[in-house]
Amino acid sequence: MEIKITKEEFEKVLYVATSQHMEVFESVEPYIENAADDCLGGIFGGVETDDGRTIKNAKQYVCLDAFLNVFRQLDLVLTPTGFGVVANQTTSPASRQRVDALELQLKVEREKARARLIDNLTRIEGWGDTAAARRCVRTVFYSILLFERYSTKPATYDNWQAAQIDIMEADMKLRKKISSAQMERVLDALRNGKDDYPALLVALQEFTALYIDRSPLIGEKMRTILLAMERDPSHYEEYMKSDEYKVNHHEPFENKKDSPAFFFAG
Repeated sequence: MEIKITKEEFEKVLYVATSQHMEVFESVEPYIENAADDCLGGIFGGVETDDGRTIKNAKQYVCLDAFLNVFRQLDLVLTPTGFGVVANQTTSPASRQRVDALELQLKVEREKARARLIDNLTRIEGWGDTAAARRCVRTVFYSILLFERYSTKPATYDNWQAAQIDIMEADMKLRKKISSAQMERVLDALRNGKDDYPALLVALQEFTALYIDRSPLIGEKMRTILLAMERDPSHYEEYMKSDEYKVNHHEPFENKKDSPAFFFAG
């Protein structure tokens, strides 16, 4: 499988790169080839598809990834006395603030394109069983689109990056309560596009967003998740048979006189 991108396709994704000349596209083209190879290996994981929507998402992601990889070099030239900024009589270099803002905006768009691509790949037979799928969907809160949907924080690139540690911490806390075995069943269904745990999946994503937001409702959400699972034990066998379930229902020792383990403390 190959991801080939034309100048027209590139400019549809990146209007800022639109030019009547070929120079911009030709400057980015080697990076497009590298980004396409990285995408096929790191996201597709060797899976082949001719699905139009998936290929369209892949091209959007590759264009953004390639452009960002060369972003800071496009207006620079190396002279005998150091680096200079390319300029001409009709255009002036943009301010650093505007360039920085554009870069962050494009990074958000790249994350969204990646998320849409992953969502489409979950519907491609065999993708969910690849190592690439496990890397791309490590937790139930795997995309910036989920962050945008559930978190109260703005879905900026910096906020999304800062949330990564919180997402991993939330995942570990959930595993300690519902068991890693149950979490892996949910993730396996998610990666393979199966709608086996719709209510639980939403609840786990909501918990993660509450954790990111440092909400006081975290504990109550966890209790709601456990109660919902325990009302349907046959659907959540991994949790019901787990050590985590036993810990959740552990009764503390009571020092009664009629107990063989009674001890006198006086």
